[in-house]
Amino acid sequence: MTKEYLILLIVVGCACLILGAAIFAAIALKKKWNVPGVLATAGSAVNLFDIAADTLKPFLPSGPYAVIDKIIEYAKIAVKSAEQLYSTTQKSGADKKTEATKFVTDALTLANVPITPEVLNLIDKSIEAAVYAISKLPTDKIIIPVQTITA
Repeated sequence: MTKEYLILLIVVGCACLILGAAIFAAIALKKKWNVPGVLATAGSAVNLFDIAADTLKPFLPSGPYAVIDKIIEYAKIAVKSAEQLYSTTQKSGADKKTEATKFVTDALTLANVPITPEVLNLIDKSIEAAVYAISKLPTDKIIIPVQTITA
């Protein structure tokens, strides 16, 4: 049994559970059974499918969505880092954006992601979105957790 076959089997099994829960809910409504309990069962099935999907994600082949996820995550980190780094200085927004862009391109280069014009455009838009999101936070929430790395 190959890894792809096993993944397909799990995904189909989870989909069958969700479909079964939906059919069961329809029957329960028709027969006036305990609908909240049935809906809780359906919610549990959906949660199980979500957990299974999250568990399988590292084993799925990485495609363009993996790169997009990396860019978005790196942009969030870069914007927080630039904000924290320049919080005590009078650096302009352009300086912060340049620093954030450099962070993301360096991280992608380390991850062996080629920097194309499309990737640069996505980096630019992701940084803008992260800046917008961070501007909606209270200023005491703009912190980066410090991790100690030991050799």
